[in-house]
Amino acid sequence: MAKKVKGVVAQFGTKGYGFITGDDGEKYFVHQKNIYNKSRLKADTRVVFQAESS
Repeated sequence: MAKKVKGVVAQFGTKGYGFITGDDGEKYFVHQKNIYNKSRLKADTRVVFQAESS
């Protein structure tokens, strides 16, 4: 089950993937295809997202 997490974009590369550091201290992988509004993420941007186990 997905959980809602707040965090900050740690890095997001030109290849369409990167990492978010959650407020819970965990690092989360993110891929462009999973971004709701399809905008490109930028480092140091605060985000809210659904975390799913892989």
